[in-house]
Formats: sequence, C-alpha cells, structure tokens
Amino acid sequence: MAYTALHLAKEGIDLPRRVEVKNPLITTLNYVTNFGYAPLSPLEIVLGIEDIANNDSQFVVDIIEIQQIFNKTLGQQWSFHTLAQRGVKVPKPPLPVVRVNYSPSLENIARGVYRRFAPFILKTYRANLIYVVTVSTYGNGIFTPFARLQTFLQQRTSF
Repeated sequence: MAYTALHLAKEGIDLPRRVEVKNPLITTLNYVTNFGYAPLSPLEIVLGIEDIANNDSQFVVDIIEIQQIFNKTLGQQWSFHTLAQRGVKVPKPPLPVVRVNYSPSLENIARGVYRRFAPFILKTYRANLIYVVTVSTYGNGIFTPFARLQTFLQQRTSF
C-alpha cells in the first residue's frame, strides 16, 4: 500500500515542515566552459529547506536572515559580474570576472550554492537544505542531493 501524507498524519506521524526562500535577483553573465556566454539574465536562487524532526521552533528558518546572508555573500559577489570557471580563459568579458570552481551552468550554480549554504543552514537552524533552484528567464537549474541518494538506495535494495 502506498502511503500518502494524509495516511501518515492520521497515524500520528509528524511530517517535516518545509519552506522556500526566494533570494533577491542577481544579474550575472555566465561564461559556461565549452559553450561560451549564456544569455544575460537575472537569476533567482531558491532554497528549499526542511526542518529536522522534533525541531520545536516557531519557524523552519528565518527567511529574511537567509536572504540577507545570501545577499552579503554570493549576491554582492556575483551581481553585475561574469561568472567563469577557474583557469578558463574568458574572451573579452563585458563585466568584471568572478571565478568559481565549476562551469557556471544553471545546474552547476545550483550545486555550488547548495555546497556553500547546506552546512550553514544545518548548523544555524538544525534544518536541511533539500534543494536549490536557479531560475532564469530561459530555464531553471535544479540540484538536490536526495535524488541521487534515493537512486543509490533503490539500486542497493533491488533484487
């Protein structure tokens, strides 16, 4: 039998609370390795956060505080800059270059933000960063470590 959230609630099983934090738009130009310049687009970085069981605080996280921290770190570093992978030559960058450890595709930006913020959110709020979405005018990049974990567990338990 497949259980739904309603079944679990009727059984008295607490489900984790989730919140999405939408960070202020950042305008960047991304130089994607082996592709070239991606179209200039404002990026919205969305963080999906889930509380850990038995977290009795009023909120999952302080959304305003996370937005402020995001803005003071990545927001200010990336806004009106060209993102490029370390060691990759960027031809005639129209904006100052900020180097990152990956090719700055939408998917890789989501992964990079996850790696930067997951430890902070866990330590500060006792909550898990469960996904990051990089939203642009031409598409979205999504990173969640739990999809890989779920696939791994399914492979280990399949007969």
